[in-house]
Amino acid sequence: MAIYHLSASIIGRSDGRSAVAASAYRAGADMTDPDTGTRHDYTRKRGVRATFMELPEGAPDWATDRPSLWNAVHAKETRKNSRLSREIRVALPAELDAEAQARLVRTWARDHLAAAGIVADIAIHEPSREGDDRNTHAHIMTTLRRFDGATVDGWAKGAARDLNDKAFLENLRASWETAQNAALEAAGSTARVDHRTLAAQHEDALAAGDDLLAAVLNRPPEPHLGVSAQAIDRRAGRPVSNRGRALAEVRETRTRLMTAYDTARRAAVFIATTTAGLVDRVSGARSETGHPIARMFGLGRHAATVADTVPEPSRPSPDDDTPSPS
Repeated sequence: MAIYHLSASIIGRSDGRSAVAASAYRAGADMTDPDTGTRHDYTRKRGVRATFMELPEGAPDWATDRPSLWNAVHAKETRKNSRLSREIRVALPAELDAEAQARLVRTWARDHLAAAGIVADIAIHEPSREGDDRNTHAHIMTTLRRFDGATVDGWAKGAARDLNDKAFLENLRASWETAQNAALEAAGSTARVDHRTLAAQHEDALAAGDDLLAAVLNRPPEPHLGVSAQAIDRRAGRPVSNRGRALAEVRETRTRLMTAYDTARRAAVFIATTTAGLVDRVSGARSETGHPIARMFGLGRHAATVADTVPEPSRPSPDDDTPSPS
């Protein structure tokens, strides 16, 4: 089943992090931090399927080179509390092949990040050895300052504060849903994603008469893992932190609930269509209200028409393979 996952976080100096180190890790590259002289060589890192950059129109030539870009960011953002980059992490639909996944994330980044005047440094990662085998995901590091060709260093005078607005971030979330669903439809998949909260989806399920789905959606959202817990769990090779164990439990419960729901819904489709067919053949009369089991799922009279839209079992959100030192 395609899942929706988009999360965003800031890479900043106040947390002791380095945009150079973060980019090197995600891209599987060899880069040197200009502040400390530390070399970050991740060229032997496994699981980096593809890397590419999307730049805004008019970007300087040096910005096309990953090390030059992030070195320039470090040189510009020198305060001890400077924000260096925003990282966006997205899950890529398992229903798409590798080429379609890359096209999806690259086109979305071009239309919604580069078009807003910032650079998108993209790395697609294969599933981790400890994660779901369909858990392909992308890390997108963006700059937080636009370019200005009239300045000596090529950077605009101030940070692009409008890109920190809640409306902009919400638009990113909504547009990623739209982009995924369009790609899934183009690929001939009936799977769809929804960026809204569980509460909003729960209300919709109730309104549609799908009481069982509403019950499945009446669960707590995933807890935030955090950098420290990520580092602890990564060193152990399994969830051992309190947050890590809580997150694993929520994901396992979600998978079981959705698997049970999918099984029940398929059974409901079978029961409704089979019994309705028998009634039609025996009496020649068609029920206008449908089978009560079908109504419980919001399927209506002609349940067979939605049989092919039943989703596959859910899978976990992408592993956040952020290295703790960066």
